[in-house]
This record gives sequence, structure tokens and C-alpha cells, in this order.
Amino acid sequence: MPAAILNLICDQGAVFDLLLEITEDDNSIRDLTGCTAHMQVRTAPGGTLIADLTIANGSITIDGPAGTIHLHQTSTQTNGYSISGLTQGWVRTEDTRRYGPIAYYDLEITDTNGDITRWLQGEFLISPQVTV
Repeated sequence: MPAAILNLICDQGAVFDLLLEITEDDNSIRDLTGCTAHMQVRTAPGGTLIADLTIANGSITIDGPAGTIHLHQTSTQTNGYSISGLTQGWVRTEDTRRYGPIAYYDLEITDTNGDITRWLQGEFLISPQVTV
């Protein structure tokens, strides 16, 4: 199954929080008990790393029976997001459209057998901070 595409917008210098509910093809909740997750944001696929979210560094938490993944970055972490060298463009999300510097991300889930599945991917617009 190919990864779902979900474009994201992050306000630089502000808390980034996203709660994802992972479902099966029949829309039932996927039990994530024993799974791990990893998300990276990069300037381009294979490009410079901007953010690295893992369970080990506290940026990802998983509620296995509920099938949810919580992505979290503090305002200090997002303040460190470099927008240098990012291409400017329009990003459309489910409820808005915004112009700004675009990075790319994907979210991978590793199941209890060690199999890795890319669940989400897309553009990651970083809205530059003005107030410092």
C-alpha cells in the first residue's frame, strides 16, 4: 500500500503538535502495540536534515491499542528549523493554502516483525517566525 499524502504546515518558533489515528483499509483502528515510528523532515528527499522525530528523543509517542501516533516538537525545536535553501511555493492542506519555504517529510512505522511501512509523506511548509 503506498503512503498517504498529507501536507503539513509548521509555524517556526511555535509548538508543533499533530495527533494521527492510523487505520486499516477497512477504516478499523490499527493496533500499534509494540510498534515504533520515525519521521524526518528534510530540504529534499535525501537532502539536509531539518528535524528528526523519534520515540527515543520524545518527539513521538504511540498509544498502541488506540492506534494513535502523537508528533510533538517544542517551540525551541521548531525555532531551530532552518529555512535556508528551501524552495518557496504554495502548499495546500486539508483546510488552507499557504505560500512559504517547503521541506519534505515522511513517517515510517516499524511493526513487531521489524517490517517498515511508510504511512505518510508530503510537503512540510515552515512558516517563518517574525516575532523573536
